[in-house]
Amino acid sequence: MNPMLRFIPFLMVFFTLPLACGADESGQFFYTRTHLAIVRKNPPPAPALPWQAGTAATEAPAILFDVEVRNASVLYKQEGWFSFETPQENNGLLLTFNLPQIAPISRMTQYAPLDILTIDKYGRIIQVLPDIKLSELDQDLLPPSPILAFLFLRGGSCAKNGINPGDTVDYRIFKKPPAVLTTAPPANPSQPAIPGAPPPANTPGIPGATPPNNAALPSQPPPNASANTAPSSIQERFGTRLK
Repeated sequence: MNPMLRFIPFLMVFFTLPLACGADESGQFFYTRTHLAIVRKNPPPAPALPWQAGTAATEAPAILFDVEVRNASVLYKQEGWFSFETPQENNGLLLTFNLPQIAPISRMTQYAPLDILTIDKYGRIIQVLPDIKLSELDQDLLPPSPILAFLFLRGGSCAKNGINPGDTVDYRIFKKPPAVLTTAPPANPSQPAIPGAPPPANTPGIPGATPPNNAALPSQPPPNASANTAPSSIQERFGTRLK
C-alpha cells in the first residue's frame, strides 16, 4: 500500500474545513461574530445636553448590537443545548434556523437573567421575554408563530433601550416584507371611486345618476296626461276656424 494514501483523509479535512467555516451562518456549526441593528418604532427620549434645555429630542431609531451568530438546529442536538457567557452591554447571541418553525426554549445551565427575542423571517420581533433565567424554567417556552431566530440580550436591555414587539432586526438573513399597495378613498364619498364608472343609483344632484324605479323622468308626461289634454274639437286641434 502506498504510504501517501494514508494522508488522503487528512488532506480532505484540511480542504473542506475552510469551506464549512465560510458557509452561510444560517446553516453552519461554527459561530461568527458580527453586528446587527434593531430598528425601533418608538425610540426613547434622548438625554438632553446642557445647551438643549427645553427641547424634546428622541434617540435614533436604530441601535447596534455586537452578536455571535450560531445555528440553532445543530445546537439543539447537543446535550445541554448550548452554553454562552453572560452578554455584556450591547452584546448578544443570535440563534438562527434554516427555515421558520415553532422552536422551544429549553431549560439550561444559564443563571443570569436574559432578554429573549423571537424573530420571524422578515426580521419582525414577535415576542420579548424579559429577564428570563433559563436555569429556572419549569417547562419549554414556545413562540406564538413560526420564527427564524432567537436573539438573547442582557437582562433589562429591552426595557432600557425601548425595544418592543413590532420592532425589526436588520440583518442579512431576514427578508423584507412584501409591499402592500393601498388606494386612497375618494374626497367626496358620493363620487364614484373608479374613473369612468357611472355614479350610484338614487344619487341626487349628479348628472347621469340612475333614478329609482318608481320615479318618473322629468321629460316624460304622466301616464294619463294624453287623455286629459287631448283637443275637444277640430278647431282646437288645428287652430283654424272652419267655414
